[in-house]
Amino acid sequence: MKRSSALSRPASASTSSTRTVLDPMESSIEAFGQYEKITTRLKRLLDQYTDGFAVLKELVQNADDAGATEVRFLYDERANNDAMTHLLDEGMKECQGPALWVYNDAEFTEKDFENIEKLSGATKEHHTEKIGKFGLGFNAVYNLTDVPMFLSRNYFVVFDPHMSHLGRHIKNPAKPGVKIDLNKNPEALRARYRGQFKPFDGIFGCDLRLSKRDNSFRGTLFRFPLRTSEQAQRSEIKQLDYNDHEMRKLLQMFLEGAESLLLFSQNILRVGIYNLPRTSPPGASLLLFQVTKSLSSVGIPRELSSSVTLPTTAGKLSKEEKRLLQESNFLQVASRFMVDLRNGRDDVSNSPQSSVTIEIDCNVTNKGVDFFGGGLPCGHEKTTWLVVSSMGRGEAMSFIMDHNDTTLVPSAGVAVQLISRGLDGYVPSPVVKNIDGVEVNGSVFCYLPLPIHSGLPVHINGAFAVAADRRNLERKVEDDKSCHGVNWNKVLMEDSVCSAYLTLLDDLKSLVTHGDSYQFHLLWPKSSTVQHNCRSLMKSFYKSVANRGFSLFSDGRQWVDINKIVFLDPKFREASEIGHAAFEVLQLHYRSARNTVVIDLPSDILMSFEESNQERTTNKKKYSEVAFYRQCFFSHMLRIPVNVRDLLMLHALDNGRDFDSLIKAHACIPVSPSGKTLKCPSQLVNPRKEVAALFSSNEGKFPFGNEASYLSPQRLTKLEGLGMCSDDLPWSEVAERAESIQRLNMTDPNAALERVKELLRFMERKIKRERMEMKMAPSSKRREYSLQAGIYQRLLQAKFLPVLKKPENFPLPWKGDALQGKQQVLLSPKEVFLQDKKYLVCCSEPLVGISLPRNVEKCLKLDTKDASLSHVTQQIQCAMSTNVNLLNVTKYQEVTRICHEAYKYLNKTVGINGDECMKFLHGKNFILVERRFLSAREVAFELTADCAPYLYRLPQQLTDTFPEMMEAAGVKEVFDEKDYISSLQKIKSQFEETKLDEQTLQVSVNLTLQLSEVMNVSEMNPSQVQKETVFLPDSKGVMRAVSDLCIRNCPWIGDEPDVHYVNDRIPWPTCQLVGVKTRREEALQSHAIGLPCGQTEKLANRLRRILTEYPCEKEILKELVQNADDAQ
Repeated sequence: MKRSSALSRPASASTSSTRTVLDPMESSIEAFGQYEKITTRLKRLLDQYTDGFAVLKELVQNADDAGATEVRFLYDERANNDAMTHLLDEGMKECQGPALWVYNDAEFTEKDFENIEKLSGATKEHHTEKIGKFGLGFNAVYNLTDVPMFLSRNYFVVFDPHMSHLGRHIKNPAKPGVKIDLNKNPEALRARYRGQFKPFDGIFGCDLRLSKRDNSFRGTLFRFPLRTSEQAQRSEIKQLDYNDHEMRKLLQMFLEGAESLLLFSQNILRVGIYNLPRTSPPGASLLLFQVTKSLSSVGIPRELSSSVTLPTTAGKLSKEEKRLLQESNFLQVASRFMVDLRNGRDDVSNSPQSSVTIEIDCNVTNKGVDFFGGGLPCGHEKTTWLVVSSMGRGEAMSFIMDHNDTTLVPSAGVAVQLISRGLDGYVPSPVVKNIDGVEVNGSVFCYLPLPIHSGLPVHINGAFAVAADRRNLERKVEDDKSCHGVNWNKVLMEDSVCSAYLTLLDDLKSLVTHGDSYQFHLLWPKSSTVQHNCRSLMKSFYKSVANRGFSLFSDGRQWVDINKIVFLDPKFREASEIGHAAFEVLQLHYRSARNTVVIDLPSDILMSFEESNQERTTNKKKYSEVAFYRQCFFSHMLRIPVNVRDLLMLHALDNGRDFDSLIKAHACIPVSPSGKTLKCPSQLVNPRKEVAALFSSNEGKFPFGNEASYLSPQRLTKLEGLGMCSDDLPWSEVAERAESIQRLNMTDPNAALERVKELLRFMERKIKRERMEMKMAPSSKRREYSLQAGIYQRLLQAKFLPVLKKPENFPLPWKGDALQGKQQVLLSPKEVFLQDKKYLVCCSEPLVGISLPRNVEKCLKLDTKDASLSHVTQQIQCAMSTNVNLLNVTKYQEVTRICHEAYKYLNKTVGINGDECMKFLHGKNFILVERRFLSAREVAFELTADCAPYLYRLPQQLTDTFPEMMEAAGVKEVFDEKDYISSLQKIKSQFEETKLDEQTLQVSVNLTLQLSEVMNVSEMNPSQVQKETVFLPDSKGVMRAVSDLCIRNCPWIGDEPDVHYVNDRIPWPTCQLVGVKTRREEALQSHAIGLPCGQTEKLANRLRRILTEYPCEKEILKELVQNADDAQ
């Protein structure tokens, strides 16, 4: 309402003053036109400047443009409840609480005051020595506040775009804010508005008590009251409650990006983050974090030749800091050079360059660690950077001149971190940053870092045309006819940035030492990672390297240009060991060459050359794989070290037909016994076929090596195709070779074992081959194959198979060990079993000790040899004779596996040969349960209580897997009363009159409960049970006969020494069911007349008679109380 009345007053006045002179027709005309509220405009601007690191960067950028050398951020948590009166307006109360303060040491000029009033408009557009657009950047602060205010010199400014906080002080709705001159009527200001100024007192030396004639502040101090939840609900700019969590998150983001913040800054040397806790006085702010920029001891490789006008704030700096500002203000020098160039006072060839090494010191204080939480290391973290600036070679300057654009300056820079190696100098470190778990490369800077990743291993900087939100470089879209900013960025990348990039690489040569610590291509752009916005830079880079003679290639000893290099095709070079060996040979080939250097060029660098259209140049310098073998390898084989020669030769054998003619024409295959002699393939025979049985290795006919080299099946096949002799063996020879193994074993067991392996491999291949040949052969010739079946008897009787040795953790007797002596034992296929029968026969039969191919197993009839019942029973017998309690876990698992395999066999056999199986199992403790072998009488399929070690429930695995065998062996479904009585008797026999231990006592109780359940189900009378003596634990844990026990149900009857009460863990109904007398019965029994009779009584009659012993009325209640008391 205030706004509408304020707006209506001038309109009313105007209308009344002109009404008398208006034409009558004018009454039909009313004011009408487009307009936009300030808050709406700000809201749209914030869509470009989202909350985050960018907000604080804008403030740093503005300070840098203003010539500030220091910026401080202070998170003030004070509520300032003592400053809620004497305000500019009541609406300012909600702006007196927590705030973000931003200080810089530069002062606002009159022009600055004019510019900051403008919402947008490129106020620095023609000031090419400045980067920020003040009006746009400053408005980013509305992300966190609705009422920004600041102090500079003697002026105090408050903005109130909502016009809801300053009230009557807003004179013009088009300018919703106030600017107060603190030196005019300071006494009146102090008297009326001292509460408004009080939060400023003591902040970074500020004094707004207005007690002096000059109340000016040296510098600029912004105060941004954090938007409260109430303000957020009403705000037309942004509905974000900027609470403590948001503020801490903002400062955390700033801290994480601080390392690179000042790399390309012109004036700012120091940025700090402070905190003022809620209850602290204004002068007690705490330093949390500080990043500083200083000259590194490495020095200044390229000093700026032009002088720089330093800002007034530099007056307090040291000589070294001023020198750093001199080198950092490259933008100022570039801007002045462009003016001189336009006026003809200078030439492109004199364009300035700069190269300086700086040190960035990030310091987290102890208070900072507490504030930001764990994970941050306390103390200083220093990094050294090489920063190079350039204006290029003239293309960017020509662009400016051609377009007559005075707003552009071709200034660019590149930065890379340097890692000290002590006396060995420095090595650069490619820029890699982890963002949300993804590693990204360098960033794009517009003097401060932009949230744009270049994909380069360096940071790049330039006066780029940036999108309005400063989060992207300008981009051309499909509907645009042209885009001046995009064209500018392209030429700036191709010229100025590229020039700085190449200069940086050149300067690094003097900073790093020769050797492996620095690969010349480490910092080169790679097409696989470079982002689209920097592709033009990459292409310009490789074009320059390929054509302009930059000496940026190195073999670790010298730097040369592209005209003096050769390299292996990276596809070949990067092939693991092969590439390394080929590179070594190429170096050997060019060792004596004066003007040629062998360099190691990675595939991604070559790809980058090619994608930059420079493949014609690189192809001249590249050795393909075939060219390398023809020109460098085969013609110099005798000069090449043996290990390198063999590696490359094997590669040639393995890789297609490109090298076949070269291999055939050269003596290039090493032969046994030493491999020193080289022969052509036509002079060789295959050691895996015919020659293996006919020749020894010392005759120089076999390729020298092993299956990893020349004797691999693939390479032997390859050599066969190139002329190596090969043939087959008839089955009679195969049988003879099998018989020869036993003889060889007498002199050389290891050689005999190797021959076994070779023979089995040969047999496998032969069987497969002959099967295929038989299928393809005409019927008239198939008889030739069938006749070979008669040779099998010799094979089956030949002793050529080694015996498997007893495994280390096998606990039972091992038949194979019984046959072993000092000499390795070989047996015939008729005498051994396969290893998969181990758990059924190993105690009584030897196992073959080598892996056989499936078709060889079948040929030797081993696949049909099965265990017999005799084998299995012998296995179980050996297992039962083992003391399983003494075995470790591994050995016990082996016994368990033997038993389960035997059970499996018996489970299948019981239906076929049940009588013989049961004859063996009857009465034997063959069931392995909990490290005990039990008989069928000791286990049942169902048991609900723990009765071990007297009775057991058959494990579920055995129940599910072997039910037929267990049932046939006599395992019951459940135990009967005799089993439980017998178990109780065993306990009595074991302990006699001694007290039971706790575990056994609980087992005796469980047995008694199980007995009562059985009796309940079968409706047995106690008299039926007493045919055998039943023992139960008494109250002292001693086993006693049921007849000697009674139930404690009459506490008023005194205890007697010879009266034993049943254990309290056994419920009364259970006790009565198994025949335990009550205490009353025990007492009356001593007065009874007559003798026991053999008659029985039904349970119902028994209960009826018990009731007759209890008087009615109160005795019943007593018994119930007694029972409850006993039950606790």
